[in-house]
Amino acid sequence: MPYIAEFFEVDIKYLKDNDISYSNLSKEMKERELEFTRKYYDKVIPVTPFKPKVAEYIDKIRNLGHKIIVITARDKTLYTDEYKTTIEELKNNNIHYDKLICDFDKAKVCKNEKLDFDIVFKDCNF
Repeated sequence: MPYIAEFFEVDIKYLKDNDISYSNLSKEMKERELEFTRKYYDKVIPVTPFKPKVAEYIDKIRNLGHKIIVITARDKTLYTDEYKTTIEELKNNNIHYDKLICDFDKAKVCKNEKLDFDIVFKDCNF
């Protein structure tokens, strides 16, 4: 909310009173959403916490001998540097990984990387 208030030059009380958040911007605000994301995503995303135990479970999978490949659809549309921002986010959340790929076509990436998710989940037992 503080970023929305700052960017759109409104008071946080106004946002709360009108139940406005990033997920339900007003029509006028929505028209400037891309501009908003370009200004704030590189700042906000790296400090956004992951759900509890994500790092723990990823480490368990990695310790079983599997490679961790993070695939995200981030690009320069919303980020000034999608790799730098994602690397910071992963580091801040203690996510250990072997490779990071930023590409909208995740199916293509999975095919190119020859990923097999069934093998990983059979080994996990959690």
